[in-house]
Amino acid sequence: RGPSLSGAARGPPPPAAARPGPPGHAGGAGAGATVYHGHAPSNLGRAVIVVATAAASSDNPELLAARERGVHVLSRAEMVQWLLTGRRVLAVAGSHGKTTGTALLAEMAVHGGLDPLVLLGGDSPGLGGNARDGAGEHAVVEADEYAEAFLEYEPEIAIINNVEADHLDYYGSEERLRAAFAAFAERVRPDGLLLVGADSEAADEIGRARRAAAARVERFGFAQDAEWRAEQLRVNDLGGLDATVLLEGVQLGRLSLRVPGRHNVLNAIAALAAAMRAGVDFKRAAQAASGFSGTR
Repeated sequence: RGPSLSGAARGPPPPAAARPGPPGHAGGAGAGATVYHGHAPSNLGRAVIVVATAAASSDNPELLAARERGVHVLSRAEMVQWLLTGRRVLAVAGSHGKTTGTALLAEMAVHGGLDPLVLLGGDSPGLGGNARDGAGEHAVVEADEYAEAFLEYEPEIAIINNVEADHLDYYGSEERLRAAFAAFAERVRPDGLLLVGADSEAADEIGRARRAAAARVERFGFAQDAEWRAEQLRVNDLGGLDATVLLEGVQLGRLSLRVPGRHNVLNAIAALAAAMRAGVDFKRAAQAASGFSGTR
């Protein structure tokens, strides 16, 4: 979880400790943070706030020392929520594809002139890292379901790509995992929009439940009855797929992707839907999608 914390460190840069080797911890150093290898109470220095990933164990020596000293400890999600204060949040969740989908949405938002704050769980070459500071009113964030971290957010637009058995070490059952995603869907602002994958049974079920509760919900995918639909998929010269995009049966145009696979078409359709509902026009969003080279 080093990359996600280095993104949060683009704000006020606290010292960070990381085990040697994981990609992303160098990004914190580049943003002005001091990066330590290994965990020790002495790493705290004069810190007045400690930000901890949900993956950190309760017996982490730095967390124990912070609590003994009375230092305020925040989860990463709480830190991100502080950074998001006053922003119009576009949050991307799902068992699979959320990092790619968030990066795609971020590049569409940047190309569309929204100048968003961006926080990713992985590195995006197109963004120059895993975070971006923006002066616009929007923020694009990857909403991680691990330890229910995404329940800290109150998005204006939320995407749930799919829901599949994952993180069962924490949740214990698929039913509890689905309940967490349903709770995330309920966090969408009353005037906001929930976008759900029509090809994911669990995500679609969550969308139907929210629609029954009078929430604004739109579906995306390959399903014939999805509001945002991709069809006529063809392999292109970029190494990916082309797809025709329809909104409520009306053709918007073609998307040309350089990242391969039908799953990335779904990621792109979801990102496109969120970007356009946030005010980006189709042409600019499609241009951003065609230049997207993936994440790492």
